[in-house]
Amino acid sequence: MILNDSILIFVLGFLTLSVALNFWLTFWLIRTMKRLPISTNTTSPPLPAGTVVSDITLDRFTDKESVTLSAYPNHAKVLVFLGSKCPKCKTKLPELRASLDKTDNLGLLIWILSVEKKRQIKNFLRDEVLLGATMRTTQATYDYLNPQAAFPYYLFLDTENRVQAEGMIGDENWLNFLEQLEQEG
Repeated sequence: MILNDSILIFVLGFLTLSVALNFWLTFWLIRTMKRLPISTNTTSPPLPAGTVVSDITLDRFTDKESVTLSAYPNHAKVLVFLGSKCPKCKTKLPELRASLDKTDNLGLLIWILSVEKKRQIKNFLRDEVLLGATMRTTQATYDYLNPQAAFPYYLFLDTENRVQAEGMIGDENWLNFLEQLEQEG
């Protein structure tokens, strides 16, 4: 079968336009990708053990009173980071509630830190004891203490506000902490 001239010109024109469109789309995609704010893992590592945490200011959720770490020099502190949209965090609430009940006379403070809106926190915690232990903070302070934005996360601070341990609630250090609370309580 012999192609006549008009069909041959049509096929060549179609192929030429297809190649041109392909080039245009490729270059458009490259330009678009260069403009996207693609970040590589730029989060800071967690605060290493031995780091002295600066004297940060927190606001109590219940009465909005400002509190600093240095206001409690004779207390070790457990800073807990939870997120209202974190399903695993929800399962840790009874454990936190029980821990808070055991720390009254131990020289230990457990504070739940949050930057979320008041309504979100209230709907998530739904417990006066947990809400009483909740502290609001600035995003900058939150990022300093929990640079990886991990949930459910904790920092153990000694009486001098030095990081003793950090990790995810449920890890070995956390389980040892709960065991010590059981022995003391």
